[in-house]
Amino acid sequence: MYPNTSDYTAVNKPTYFLIDADDKIIETSNNWKKFAVANDGEHLTDVLDTKIWQHLCDPGMRLLYTALFQEIRFGPEHSISFVYHCDGPNTQRLYRMLVERQSAGQLLFTNFLLKSAPNTQALYQRYLSSHRRIKVCPHCMRLKIDGEWMNIIEALAGVEIMKDNYFFIFESSNCGQAQ
Repeated sequence: MYPNTSDYTAVNKPTYFLIDADDKIIETSNNWKKFAVANDGEHLTDVLDTKIWQHLCDPGMRLLYTALFQEIRFGPEHSISFVYHCDGPNTQRLYRMLVERQSAGQLLFTNFLLKSAPNTQALYQRYLSSHRRIKVCPHCMRLKIDGEWMNIIEALAGVEIMKDNYFFIFESSNCGQAQ
């Protein structure tokens, strides 16, 4: 997807945002506005006191993040780190996100730019060629990846489902283990 590594630009300072137990954005890093504008997100420069769900419009991503929030807040894992795409019309970007449980149900999201390159392919064409169908159990929120049922932590950090494919089509399917 990316050109060879010699075409990548320098890595930027990480950005972060913090959400409370009600999923409201309560803090952002000093470089958040610069990050938003650089990623063609001028509408995201003033996100304080808004719910994160206002900014996640894709139903598949909302489902994925709902499961992730539940797992980090209430599961045995206190954090997760995974690779994902954040492309703009003119630039392809690969990031690593670290999501960490904080006190009182808060979650801290830190984003590290790994690679950046000029976009050589229209986003719509990329959508057509890179979407992935994933079965999700509506009872336990486990995902079926490459024929195996797994929780969101395994899917994001282990299999890295968002590294190469960031458009998902979720299909409801019972995993057979949920009660």
